[in-house]
This record gives sequence, structure tokens and C-alpha cells, in this order.
Amino acid sequence: MNYKYENGYTLIEVVIVILLISLIILILPLNTSSVYDMSLRATIDQIVYDLRWARIQAILHKKIYNFRIYKTDDIYKVDNDYKSDYIFYTIDQNDEISIKKEGTFSSNYVLYKNLSSVKIEDDYYDRINFTPYGTAKLGTIGLKTENGKIIKITINRFGRIRIENE
Repeated sequence: MNYKYENGYTLIEVVIVILLISLIILILPLNTSSVYDMSLRATIDQIVYDLRWARIQAILHKKIYNFRIYKTDDIYKVDNDYKSDYIFYTIDQNDEISIKKEGTFSSNYVLYKNLSSVKIEDDYYDRINFTPYGTAKLGTIGLKTENGKIIKITINRFGRIRIENE
């Protein structure tokens, strides 16, 4: 028996393509608040990673590592780099600041300090530092998104860094 093949798609192929497209459409709708939450979580994770890095560096190099986070992008910063939202620095015997690491985050966030969520009114917040023994001057930083969610990063006296949802 000889069959003649014609160009085109079978009914099964068309149905499978329609099913796949409909599944993708059902799975992919993005909720804008979940996008903000994912962005906030990524920002928090990066800051926590950098804080842990600073603690380890303070122990390894036997220096005090300070953490400074800026409130806005339009102020004069110590390092003259307007792309940095936070820096880690050391101070030598001559009171010279040596920047060890810089970081950025999205400008959609409002900075808070302390456990009572006091909005930062100064140009920067630099209460947190790590000693050569791994301990820290305790402090809390909170980031608040446009939709009102606050996530706090808390550093205790032992240098432990925790993430707290409010």
C-alpha cells in the first residue's frame, strides 16, 4: 500500500501545541507584589552575604570592619562612587578610611534602623561593625518595599546575622 504524505500538521500535533501554550499561560502570570518580594529577598540575601564576608575578613585580617549604608543615591559619599549603596571599610592609625567592598540595591526600598523600625533620617547609618574576634556592635537594618513589607537584618553582639520578617 502506498500512502501519499501531504504537508501539514495532524490533529494530535495541533492539540498538543494548544495544550502546551495554555499550560504556559496558566503558569506564567506574574503577580507584581511577588516580583517585589523576590527583588527584596535578593537584596536582603546580598546584604547578608556581604555582612558575613565582612565578619570573616575582620577575623582573618585582625581589623575592625565597619558597615555603612546610605539612605539615598543623591548625597556625597565617602568613596565618591554614586553607584554604591553600602560600603565596608576599615580605619587605619591615621584615621584614613580604606574601602574594602561596595554594594548596591534597588532604589525602591526605604531604609529603617533598630528593632522599632525608625526611619533613617541621616545621610547614612554606620552603627554596625565587626571586631577581629568575630563579635559585632549590634544593630538592625530594615528594608521596606512600596507595598509596605519590611524585612530586617539583625546583627547581635556575637556577630550572628539573622533575617526577620515583619
